[in-house]
Amino acid sequence: MYVSEDCGAVYVREKGELRYVNTDRNDAPQHRLFARDFSFQLCIDTLPSASHTKRRDHFIFTYNKEGSLRYTVKSLFDISLQFIADHIEHVDSLVGFPEQMADKLFSAAEERHKFTEPQTAPRALQVFCEAYGQL
Repeated sequence: MYVSEDCGAVYVREKGELRYVNTDRNDAPQHRLFARDFSFQLCIDTLPSASHTKRRDHFIFTYNKEGSLRYTVKSLFDISLQFIADHIEHVDSLVGFPEQMADKLFSAAEERHKFTEPQTAPRALQVFCEAYGQL
């Protein structure tokens, strides 16, 4: 086998084992993707208000006559309304949005304390005031 300086690292598989071949050095080159002290954090919920929503929020839990726990799924409309209320500070505009829907959305946002949180209150109130003034 021919090994030269310009061809770089050469690896050979012999008897099922991969080994490094180089005439100048005996140790394999260290090619690390990350430094040894590298750490990472998996961020699934990147929005701070997304942590308020739990998976069980999509279900309605009730008890039947026998005392057994039953659940029904909320409608897609209700789930969508909850999502928009949770992220109302990211809505660009509600201009042209029906007032009946705005009333439900306002109630849902109020229920989620979006108008009392210092980070979300100014933008949330601004979105509603721009579209509807005072309801």
